[in-house]
Amino acid sequence: MPSLNYDFVFRKDEKVLVFPVKVNKSIEDNWKSEDNLICNECEEKLSQKYICPKCSQQYTIGQIHKRRNKDLELVFTTEEHDSFMKQTVKAKITVVSEMPIERAVALKNLELIDGNFFEIFNNDEDYANYVQKVREHLTKSNLALMCVMGYYSKNRAVLIISSGNKLLGIFLRDSRFVREVNQKLEVMLEVYDEIDKALREFTLDKNIDNYYKFLELKKAGVPIEVKKEEEKEKSNAELDDFFEDKKKKKLAIQV
Repeated sequence: MPSLNYDFVFRKDEKVLVFPVKVNKSIEDNWKSEDNLICNECEEKLSQKYICPKCSQQYTIGQIHKRRNKDLELVFTTEEHDSFMKQTVKAKITVVSEMPIERAVALKNLELIDGNFFEIFNNDEDYANYVQKVREHLTKSNLALMCVMGYYSKNRAVLIISSGNKLLGIFLRDSRFVREVNQKLEVMLEVYDEIDKALREFTLDKNIDNYYKFLELKKAGVPIEVKKEEEKEKSNAELDDFFEDKKKKKLAIQV
């Protein structure tokens, strides 16, 4: 998986810190054998085809560019959908809140963890210390960050922690999809609800709103165009000042 480029947006009171980061898996994919499906008769490699029952046209998955929404019986192309989503889902990681690390990792919420861990980094000498400062802040304060991340065409909820010398992210599922089967989830849901509403506003609920907004525009015959990229948010604080503890500063002045 190639590294993906993001803006990391961290707000504290009236201060805003924005800096570029890269995201990549923190572990290698499991080994898989290189076996192919072959014909039982001639042993030639098989290719999967999608066949239209009406006109018998055949396609591979990459050749199919049209979709039909079942609810509205509305036809659209993948290019239209992707163009619209690129306008609404930004390539940035935005901190929603901080929470004690013991609450974040000691939850009975393994169902909420979705997929592998990924590393957040930047090896550019101008920004490597930004990632390091965030990691040090989380380590010293025993905190984790609850964030929203624009991942391809969806906004995803992400938990960010400091682990060793790495800043790691973990995708989270929406707690509404956790089944209450043979166990009580009150502890998990109680803690997750601290940020669940805020995250839903930007993740699942926002993704659903974006999808139906796209369908409404398509139904109304409004052309889907790629707009010019909006001006990116900028920092209004220096790196060293951003993580400075105001209370400690005041106490030092008094002494």
